[in-house]
Amino acid sequence: MNQKFAFIAAVTMLAASVLPVRVAAQNKSTTSQSEKSAVAKARALFQQAQLAYSLGEFQKASDLYTEAYKLKPLPGFLFNIAQCYKQLGDYRQAAFAFGRFVDASKPGSPNLADALVLRQEMLQKAQAKEEAERKSKLEAATRRAEAERVAAKEGASAASPANTGTGTEEIAQAKPWYKKWWVWTIVGAAVAGGAAGAAVGLTPQARATHTPSGSDYTVPGLAPGK
Repeated sequence: MNQKFAFIAAVTMLAASVLPVRVAAQNKSTTSQSEKSAVAKARALFQQAQLAYSLGEFQKASDLYTEAYKLKPLPGFLFNIAQCYKQLGDYRQAAFAFGRFVDASKPGSPNLADALVLRQEMLQKAQAKEEAERKSKLEAATRRAEAERVAAKEGASAASPANTGTGTEEIAQAKPWYKKWWVWTIVGAAVAGGAAGAAVGLTPQARATHTPSGSDYTVPGLAPGK
């Protein structure tokens, strides 16, 4: 009986010692299958991204490269993503992606030197683009403010009375009638005319000096030729 129990205990211990080895082998096999599946999916996404890039669909290509990188984080995907951002004119993001490629790559990796140059170029273009956008916004704001100022001025002019009493004509209208220069001119002329009439009345033999055009009008009581 003791030998029988000893044999069972030995078999049990052997099984226990073999079990972890089998579990480890199964986990390794599962990991290998998962890795192969991820690589296959990343490769398929890469091919789709290459096609989209060739067709000029740069946003779609960038999205596909990004999905592939999530499955298999290879530095080459970062370089391709940076190229997509460059084509889209998003220079700030392109510089970032080129920088990440440089950080993730080993010394002497393909495209490493190009990525360094392209990163600097993208930074310069990003700064120039942002400066141009700021200048454009400032000019637009200035034009808008000027248009509003002109509109406000025109609105104020339209709402005001025609004569505000600040011009020469308004000042003249504000003066009493007896202070206007033309009143005294007329009065002076009238006085002079009265004096002339009085002289004519006092000199019966005088002939009229002015007659209406085209008539033989003379002052009554004076015969022509005298």
